[in-house]
Formats: sequence, C-alpha cells, structure tokens
Amino acid sequence: MRLSGFLFLAICAVSEVVLADHHQPCRGPPQLHGTLWVTASKGAPTSVGEFNYDAKTKKLHFKDDELHVNKTDHLEMLIFFDEGIFYDIDSHNLSCHKKSLQNTHHILEIPANATHVTEGYLGSEFIGDQGVRMRKWKKKIPELNGVVTVATTSCGCLTLSGSLFTEADDVLLFHFLDVETEVKKPQVFVPPSYCDGVTLEDETDTFFGLFH
Repeated sequence: MRLSGFLFLAICAVSEVVLADHHQPCRGPPQLHGTLWVTASKGAPTSVGEFNYDAKTKKLHFKDDELHVNKTDHLEMLIFFDEGIFYDIDSHNLSCHKKSLQNTHHILEIPANATHVTEGYLGSEFIGDQGVRMRKWKKKIPELNGVVTVATTSCGCLTLSGSLFTEADDVLLFHFLDVETEVKKPQVFVPPSYCDGVTLEDETDTFFGLFH
C-alpha cells in the first residue's frame, strides 16, 4: 500500500534522528508478513514458511511451506504471547492442541534491554543497491540458557535475522525474507473452528523450542 510505504519512510527518518546518538533498542513496524527460514545446529532447514506477526496484540502465526521442507511433520502454530499460550495446528487432520508457553521470548522484536553490538552493511556500502545498513543487538536470557541476537535495518527497524546460541551449543538461525509491513489476512490470528473448546494441555514449550 502506498500509504504504508509513506509511513515507513517517515519511521525511517525519525529512526535515524533518534538512534544517531543513542543505541537504544528500536521498535519495528506494527505488522510484519513474509517468509521465515529457520536453520538448526546441523545445518539443515528445520522450517521454511509464511509468517504473520502483529506487534500490538503480540500474536504470531507461522506455517511450514510443504514444498520447501522435506519432513513428515509440518509445523503450523498460532502463538498468543501476551496470553502465554499457543495452538499446535494440523490443518490436514483438522486437529488442534492448546499448550502453555514456558516464557514469551521470541525473535520478532529486539529483546528489552538488549545491548547494541555493531552497525554495518550487509553487502556493500559503496556499490549502489548492493547493501543494507543494519544494526545488531544481543541479550543473554537465563530462561533459555543462551544468548539471543537480532539484526535489524537501521532505517525502520525491520528484522533481518536472528539467532539463539545456548550453553549446550545448540544453535537456531532465523532469516526473514520478502518482508512486508502489512498483514493481508488478519484472520490468521483467529484459531480455526476445530480449536474451539480444546482444553489446555500439560505440555509446555517455548517459541524457540517449537523449531527444534
């Protein structure tokens, strides 16, 4: 949308002024839509699919693209971070499991009180249209026994990539592709009808654990 594009440019202008002197964690666009590629320690992609995120309501929907991921169990999840719950959805078998989040840490936003690590260019600063100016942030999170890093664009605070490195040497790498600043189908944040009435199960997990 043209209007959202103009708003994004305005955000860029404000971001450059505010962050010029203070390396405080920035806030990204209120909505994000695109492709999320997740790679685990062994190097094989564990998940590739469409994601939608609403920063205001703290809701995330992700669904594996079955054409790009060679595995039998394809992931579809709807996470309500503020409520501390998520739905494990199987649209093929029309089944649904409602479970609790152990914590609300995730990679879609810079963690609160994160430390600014560096600023630079992905690609080249000197060749036209061949680089993206970015900032990187990190934070040690005891609940995950590891360190989370997030890389964002300097202009607009759009999430580019992220990672989790744990003390047990587990690694998860996140890459965001073809990102738009609009959720075109807000109904993805509504649990399907076959989730109605499901009870909260005892099993718990984290955002990061769902991709292991």
